[in-house]
Amino acid sequence: MKVERKRIVKNISITGGVLVLLFAVTLFISSDIGKYADRIQKKKTDFAFQGNAIESLALLKEGSKEALNSISLLQNLLPERDQLINLPKDLGRIARRHSLSFDFRFGSESPGTDALPGTVSIQLSVTGAYSDFLNFLREMRRSNYLIRIDSFDFSGEAPSYQVRMDGLVYIR
Repeated sequence: MKVERKRIVKNISITGGVLVLLFAVTLFISSDIGKYADRIQKKKTDFAFQGNAIESLALLKEGSKEALNSISLLQNLLPERDQLINLPKDLGRIARRHSLSFDFRFGSESPGTDALPGTVSIQLSVTGAYSDFLNFLREMRRSNYLIRIDSFDFSGEAPSYQVRMDGLVYIR
């Protein structure tokens, strides 16, 4: 019986040792799997972020081409400084077409920057009927010049009014 008891203790000891060893290996592997799962999750997040960044970059490149085309189009809408020599003549023609007397003066020039176009200050006076003046303004707004009116002085009595306007004309 002693031999059998030794054999049973020996078998139980070996089995217990194997179980302890398996338990230790399982703990080690499970902690290692957790670390790998965290790494995989981080890589997955990084890849998603990089994918979004690449997509955004592609959209920005596409948008920059459109922006360059728009900037070019806008630049072509504005006259060059030298082309302003025709401004008094063109506005005078519009005024005469609407039976208005007309006076025009250029003022100071502000050069443009990368973000803003240049400007030249202007002052004009128009005298005539109110309805003719309104028609003059409508046609001036449709002209080839981008003009901003900053101040407006309206005086006189019917049928003849005098209007003095100070403003800016935008240039390249």
